[in-house]
Amino acid sequence: MLPFAALRALAAASKEIRLNIELIKRQVRGLEWEIVPSRKEAGGAWQQRSAETQSVVDFFEFPDGVTDFDAWINMLIEELLVTDAVTLYPNKNQDGRTILELIDGTTIRPLVDMRGRTPQPPFPAYLQVLHGVANTHYPSDRLLYRPLNTKVYTPYGESPIEWVLTAINTAIRKDAQKIGYYNRGQHARRVWVPARKLDARTD
Repeated sequence: MLPFAALRALAAASKEIRLNIELIKRQVRGLEWEIVPSRKEAGGAWQQRSAETQSVVDFFEFPDGVTDFDAWINMLIEELLVTDAVTLYPNKNQDGRTILELIDGTTIRPLVDMRGRTPQPPFPAYLQVLHGVANTHYPSDRLLYRPLNTKVYTPYGESPIEWVLTAINTAIRKDAQKIGYYNRGQHARRVWVPARKLDARTD
């Protein structure tokens, strides 16, 4: 319904939306997490962390190789709730370690084939547009484009902001009206003038 830039502007302009987004992010970041093998695979010794399990823990401590998990998940949730265009790019850093980079999903244009479905590799499935110029094509096995609220008639997701668009616009207009009220000086205290003085001025 709205361009991505408009969704981000609404998320920043509406205090109700922004406070709810920040609350959700802090709740998720406040959860304790742990990576453990399943009981079946561990043969009963699932409490002990194996070398393989430790490698997964090390990966999630810095998923993109630079940003720690709290900051990384904070960015992911922001994109999920505002644009619903979460995009992940599996890559390797200079040390050969697998990393998971977050890409600005608003720069990704999903492609469809003649049947309206996502093309299968090796055909391009996603196009990245930067500064108005088509930059890179990605097959579906090289880029993870993962909107949460999917639809059958569009490859794009649907941001929760679009569900409450009318309420957001109403709240923003109310805030703008209040700001205009004080900026115009209509809050100035009214001064009572005696009627006799008015009569004298009239004469």
